[in-house]
Amino acid sequence: MPEWLCGVRPRRTKHTQLVFSLPGGNEDNDLWVRHVETDGQHCLESTWELDDEERAAIAAGGTIQLRTWGVGTPPIALYVGPSMDELAR
Repeated sequence: MPEWLCGVRPRRTKHTQLVFSLPGGNEDNDLWVRHVETDGQHCLESTWELDDEERAAIAAGGTIQLRTWGVGTPPIALYVGPSMDELAR
C-alpha cells in the first residue's frame, strides 16, 4: 500500500453535513465535511485524527505532509483543531 494511503484518516463528527465518496471505494475513502464561512468565503472543513504512532512522530518533531492532485493548488488551510472528545460535545 502506498505511504500516502495509510495513516491519518478523516473522521465523521456530529458537525458533519456532507460526505464525498470515492467511486469504487469504501467507507475508508469517505471524506466527511461541514460547511463553514471564513472571512466571508464559503469553505468545507474536514476533521482528521492521528493514531498513536503518528502522534508520537509529531511529538518527536515529525511533520504533516499535504498532498493535492493536479497541477494547480486550491486554497487550503491546515491547522490543529479540537480533540475528537471535544468535537463530540
